[in-house]
Order: sequence, then C-alpha cells, then structure tokens
Amino acid sequence: MGETGLSDVVLGLVMMCVDDPKDRDAISLVSGADLEVLAKSRGRALQALKLGKCCGFSTDGLLHVGRVQLRILFLEESSIIEKDGQWLHEIAINISFLDTLNFYMTNLVRVSFEDLELTVRNCLYLASVKVRDSENLDLVGFFRAASVLEEFCGSSVNEEPEMHAAVSFPPRLCCLGITYIRNNELPVVFPFASLLKKLDLIYALLNTEDHCLLIQRCPNLEALKYKKYI
Repeated sequence: MGETGLSDVVLGLVMMCVDDPKDRDAISLVSGADLEVLAKSRGRALQALKLGKCCGFSTDGLLHVGRVQLRILFLEESSIIEKDGQWLHEIAINISFLDTLNFYMTNLVRVSFEDLELTVRNCLYLASVKVRDSENLDLVGFFRAASVLEEFCGSSVNEEPEMHAAVSFPPRLCCLGITYIRNNELPVVFPFASLLKKLDLIYALLNTEDHCLLIQRCPNLEALKYKKYI
C-alpha cells in the first residue's frame, strides 16, 4: 500500500483514467511497479498515459510503457529518477501510432537526440512534442524529419543566433514554446513567426517591448502564454 491508500495494482490501473491534473495531485506518487503492472495488464487497451507533476518512478518504469502502442505519453513537470535514456529508444522502435510526446520541464537529460529523431521518423502521426530545454542546433535532424509536427516546446537558443541559419523548422509547425530566449535571439523565430497560432513564452527572458516586437510578427496568433509580470 502506498501513501495514497491504494495498492500498486489498483493505482496503476486508475492512473490511465485520470485526466484532470487536480485529480492527479491526490495520486501523484507512482512506482515503477505500477507502470509495469499497467503495461502488462492493459497494454493493448492503453492509449494514453498522463503523469503530470508525478514522482516516485524511474526511467526503468518507462521502459515498460515504451513497449505498448500508446498514442499519448505525458510526463510534464514530473520528477523522475533518471537511470538512462533507453526508455525513449524503446518508444522509437516499438510505437508507431504515438501522436503526443511530452517530457517538458522534467529532469530527463540523458535522452539522445538520435532517439528523438528516430521516434519522429517511426511515429508517422507525431504532431506534438514537448521536451526538456534543448538547443535548436542539436535538433536539426529532428526538425528535418518531423514533417507532420504541429507543436513543439523546449526550443532554446544557446549559441550565437547567426549559427541558427542551419535550422529549418517543420512546415506544419504552428505552436511553439521557447525557453530562455533573449531579445537578441528573437530573429531566429522571425522567419516562421507568421505561421504561429500558439506561442508559449512562460520561460522566455523577454521584457514587455520584446513581447510586443515578437507578437507583431505573428498576425495569425490565437493563443499566448506569458509570465504575469513582464
């Protein structure tokens, strides 16, 4: 029995049915055994696994869910014990119908860019990807392969902006989350800003004038996320 009062088996089966983050707060402690039981007992029926702001499990647990035909894997803001990046490799070689992959704002740093590219090549319907803060120049191959990608979060510009001429964003990209971008790096976004419908600037290092400058370049913008005080 865990802190939730549920057995590992029951907890694992319940987690896949909980979509509301407020409800998940009450059962946020998840073990690797939960994920193993879930994958083995409901693998064929399991299409979406949402573990936002959860803790208590490791990447070893993710290996089990990487072997079932998920459509959605959501790990945003979870605290995960990272052993290695093999879990994403399992997804890349085993799952072909994944359309949403989200490990945004997690501590997962051992994921390889090669596996990320392999995932988008093998998952032909992958339209939304949110990753831990990643330099655009490391994502060149991923962006080139992501022909159906519409949403991406975790993009950052850590090198000189002039070097980013080699980066070509996917043609369908219309929703973008940029982390830690500064005003001198905004020209990296300008070439495709007119295509953006959704822009997440929560973690951008921009002032009010910078926000206005960027928004003026986005005539089709429908949704904007930003810090309360800028």
